[in-house]
Order: sequence, then C-alpha cells, then structure tokens
Amino acid sequence: GEDTELDKMIIEEISDPLIHIIRNAVDHGIETADKRKSLGKPETGKLMLEAYHESNHVVIEITDDGKGIDPAFIKAAVLKRKLLSEEEMNRMTSRELLGLIMIPGFSTSDRVTHTSGRGVGMDVVKKNIEKLNGNIEIDSIAGTKTCFRIKIPLTLAIIPALLVRIESDLFTVPLAVVEETLWIYKEEATMIEGVEVINLRDSTLPLVRLAELFNINTAEAQESDRAFVVVVNSGVKRVGLMVDALIGQEDVVIKPLVDYLQENSGFSGATIMGDGRISLILDVSEIVDMTIGRQAERRCQAA
Repeated sequence: GEDTELDKMIIEEISDPLIHIIRNAVDHGIETADKRKSLGKPETGKLMLEAYHESNHVVIEITDDGKGIDPAFIKAAVLKRKLLSEEEMNRMTSRELLGLIMIPGFSTSDRVTHTSGRGVGMDVVKKNIEKLNGNIEIDSIAGTKTCFRIKIPLTLAIIPALLVRIESDLFTVPLAVVEETLWIYKEEATMIEGVEVINLRDSTLPLVRLAELFNINTAEAQESDRAFVVVVNSGVKRVGLMVDALIGQEDVVIKPLVDYLQENSGFSGATIMGDGRISLILDVSEIVDMTIGRQAERRCQAA
C-alpha cells in the first residue's frame, strides 16, 4: 500500500493509533521464538501493514500471525467488571465480542495476560479513529492471527446525518450508525437491573434519555406520553436514543469543538444549520460508553 495516498491531516491523526496497534502486536501478540517453534510456527513472527482504497474510503489493515484473541476470555473479563450482561454478550457476533476490548474499563493488569494485552488503550485508539468518521474492526483466530481493519472516509468535511430535537435544541446523529427509528409510548419501557429498556422484535434494547444525559430541561418530554427512539449501533452495542422529534436527513458540514467540549462530552463536533443555529453532532460510541459505565454502577449498587 505504499502508493495509497491519504490527506496529510488524516495521516497526522491516524499515526498514533497505528503505532499503538503495531506496538501491541509486537509486545503482546507475537509469541517468543521458542514458543512459536514449539507450536510449529516459523520462529520469526510476521507483522503486515496494508493500505488500499475501497470506494470513497481508505482501508488500513494491521495483521500479525501471533497468539490471537480468545472471545471466551473477553466475556469472562467483561462479566467480572459487570460492563455488560451475559445475555447481551450471547447475542453478539464473534466480531462484536472482539470489539469489547475497545470499551473503557475493560483493560486491567489481570486481563492483559488473557487477551494478549490488546485492550490496553484500545478505547483511545477507537475514539481517535471515530473522530475521523472512521471505524475499526477486529478479526482474530485464537492461536493463529489477529487483524485490525481501519476504514476512514477520504472526505471528512461532510457527512449524511439525521437531525433530531430535544426541547428546543437540535442535535445531529451520523447516519452511519443509525439502524432505524421508532415511535413508542413511554409506558412500553420497563426497568431491568436499573436500566430502562424496551422489547424490540424479541430482543432487549436499552434506552438512553438524551435530555437526562445532557441535563436538558424536559418540560415537553414530561407532558408527552410518547417519544421517538433512534436505534443506533456503535459497533459494540445497540441502544435507543430517546428524542422529542425527528427533523429529517441532511448532509452536514463538520466543525471541530472547542477544547472544553472535546473530552467525554458525548459530542464529536458541531454543524451550523441554514438558519444559523448550531447543532452538536452526537458521538454515539462515547454515549454508549457513558451508558455502559452508568449501567455498571447500577449493577454494582444492586449487587
């Protein structure tokens, strides 16, 4: 992929995540020469970095032929920290389970042994990539290989989005993470282990009240007996974002946030609407992380 071209700004932003993944592969993924020999592998490990264009994206793959990542150890680690329930993980694909190493709170010293150290700082790597409107996926075969696949759009300035309203405030949800929208009566929601959920086609969907998350005065929401729900998928977990109204789809121009809004705010940027109003762009991955953290606290309190 030495001929694959990429915008200089993107290269600067992607450098640290790439270095982190490569260091983890060398330090924790590839076995020692003696261990590899005993497994019938070549004594010298192989680490491959590939880059190529795919439609209007660039794809970067980092692959090693090391010990891989065992999903069973990931499930055990997540259950131990009460980050997710066993029922939630049983509904996940193998790729989604591997993605759990990128949620905050996963990595601790005792987990490094079980997961080849892959979780160390991977939540930061994921967030840096998502700031570029990209995504990262992990494929792994235990004992054989691990591949990190990063996909980044060539054009960062404009994204298709769904505009929603909470009270008088407008928010923007990137369409890339939206699965569907629903209209529900609030009485349909129930509480399970301190988490508000609805039943969606025989599966449990956790709800996130954005007004509560962002401390918005909810006079209108309190009066209404119904709500719109935007079902989103961060790649790790599906949740339903409760809003007052769906405004419509629109291509929006991304503007960077001021410093004090950049960290752990639930927002990835902002856009200026045609009437001059500012709409904050939701960072769905961060919102899911914040929700998982709150759920873990409630489970610990209930235990």
